Amino acid sequence: MKSTDQPRPPLRSDTLQDRFEALRAAYYVRLTSDRSRLMALRMVMERAPPLDPSLYEEVQRVAHGMAGAAAVFEATQVAFVARKLEEIALAASRAPGSEADAAVLGALDALVDLLLTVSA
Repeated sequence: MKSTDQPRPPLRSDTLQDRFEALRAAYYVRLTSDRSRLMALRMVMERAPPLDPSLYEEVQRVAHGMAGAAAVFEATQVAFVARKLEEIALAASRAPGSEADAAVLGALDALVDLLLTVSA
């Protein structure tokens, strides 16, 4: 059976570039909400009892998403710091304790501080 749909003309590269730049702009706007989310997680971690792996897992999940998006939009510094937080949170979920809390909080602070400079 033959399709009755007309073939779409190929998109021009400048159109694709414009769309990508619009997505990149939206990504940088989203960093503000990501920063707020990380700050909220930090506040919860400060109040939570140590050894709560669910908090590490949530931090890891958020950092993983941020690292992936940063890689797509070539925000290399954000990708690097988010990936580092992801790795530290993963290690903390496997060996929780006060030292793990301190490591996660330190990496979280580094990412929050970086986001303040890149999303401003």
